[in-house]
Amino acid sequence: MDTTDSGVVVQELESSRVWRYPACSKRYQLRELAASNFLPTSKALELEVCSSGVTNLDLQVGLHQYSYNIGNTPTTLSWEQGGATHQVILAPGDSAYLKPFVKHAFDGVGAKMLILRIGGHLGSEALRELSAIGPEFADRVIRESAPWFNAEGKRS
Repeated sequence: MDTTDSGVVVQELESSRVWRYPACSKRYQLRELAASNFLPTSKALELEVCSSGVTNLDLQVGLHQYSYNIGNTPTTLSWEQGGATHQVILAPGDSAYLKPFVKHAFDGVGAKMLILRIGGHLGSEALRELSAIGPEFADRVIRESAPWFNAEGKRS
């Protein structure tokens, strides 16, 4: 994270945070890339696929996600939509966009993805609240377009 007002943030390789996900299978290695305090809900990551053949969709985030294949290995992007699982092969140089809360997975040992996760209209507090109510109710909250209160401030 940036600690100066220089306008540039540098994240050196040796000091970048690296972890495996999920803890039980260590299917992915993630590396946190440079970030800014001015965009606290936006994240840049390098994701490397470490194991192959897993059929569960083990990734889901409440942010808009852009994925770009920066490696030399194709990867299969799988995602769930409308109760069905879909797949596409992302060759080196290909990219994809995923809406918030879409369950997905990457497959193909050695594939490397540049992942940009960007916050939308909802702030981190609202996202935290949405995660607490569960995915079965989050869809209703997201689709709701009418205020639950009297918008004009008049009593009925």
